[in-house]
Amino acid sequence: MKRSVVDKNLGPLVKTVMTRCIQCTRCVRFASEVAGVQDLGMLGRGSGEEIGTYVEKLMTSELSGNVIDICPVGALTSKPFAFKARNWELKGTESIDVTDAVGSNIRIDSRGPEVMRILPRLNEDINEEWISDKTRFCYDGLKRQRLNDPMIRDHDGKFKPVTWRDALAIVAEVAHGVNPDEIVGIAGQLSDAESMIALKDFLNRMGSNNVMCEGNGLNPQADIRSSFLLNSNIAGLENADLFLIVGSQPRVEAPLVNARIQKTVRATQAKVAYIGPPANFNYDHEHIGTGPQTLLDIAEGRHPFCSAILSAKKPAIIVGAGLFGRKDKDAILAAVETISKLGGVTRPAGTASTTSCSMQPKRPLLISASCRPPT
Repeated sequence: MKRSVVDKNLGPLVKTVMTRCIQCTRCVRFASEVAGVQDLGMLGRGSGEEIGTYVEKLMTSELSGNVIDICPVGALTSKPFAFKARNWELKGTESIDVTDAVGSNIRIDSRGPEVMRILPRLNEDINEEWISDKTRFCYDGLKRQRLNDPMIRDHDGKFKPVTWRDALAIVAEVAHGVNPDEIVGIAGQLSDAESMIALKDFLNRMGSNNVMCEGNGLNPQADIRSSFLLNSNIAGLENADLFLIVGSQPRVEAPLVNARIQKTVRATQAKVAYIGPPANFNYDHEHIGTGPQTLLDIAEGRHPFCSAILSAKKPAIIVGAGLFGRKDKDAILAAVETISKLGGVTRPAGTASTTSCSMQPKRPLLISASCRPPT
């Protein structure tokens, strides 16, 4: 008699066909060793053995979609993609993920003009063979709940669809009827460089130089290059023996960077300290403070954590970009600079400097990454 197993509900992203399962436990190992969650396990014995959750619940990891790739028999498949297309119908295009600033290597499979799925490409220095759930399933936003036609408001105050020619004629009429100083161009967080240059050239031709960008802004006098360069690469985080995370939630903002930290903590028992409001981490950490005063105490040598920084051989400092919205951002950055010099967070050439890396357009991470060169 054929063995029958009830399908599990792991959430809206992963579809289960458990009669295919051969109990290889790849998904269980991925969940515990890479994703850092204990959602999956082996239940029962003998012919009644099956993969599942100890208590019926959804899979809560931000990397859950990767079990689709590692399942060798198709017991775990993509729920949004299931039965939508065949592999031989798809054209694969190698690309880079833009949902965060990690720069994950991906392959976009399309059929005609429609994106059907997104898969990871191997790059050991950046995303290894994984991608986040946001990266894997964000293509839904290309075809659902989108405005396909331009709309204008009629005399009754209601929107009605019009052709692009009519819409652009109305925009031109309004643009030529206002003072150039009253025209402002706003670039979205996912805008490409060519589009932003075209927008800026258009505004300049209209006599305006008012250009803004969504998201957290930087001080125009700041050395942006030094603020957004890693001392090493993302893979270099695995060499760190201490992490100081300030006002950031890497599990949400940059899941693949968080996976590197989790991997390092699991392999080497690296110490993780966190300053900021309560956050959800999937590895052991010490919550040492909630505000800038803790940073100042560390910078001035009054905090017990100073001894841990001094004893660390390869420390890494991660700062959330939410500080750019604060009035005291300069003081916080100065404190981080002092701590980085105190801990010997240096460039490969040996010059002490706080460096950083944008990890997400909306809420980037600033990483002062590994590490002090060996002596």
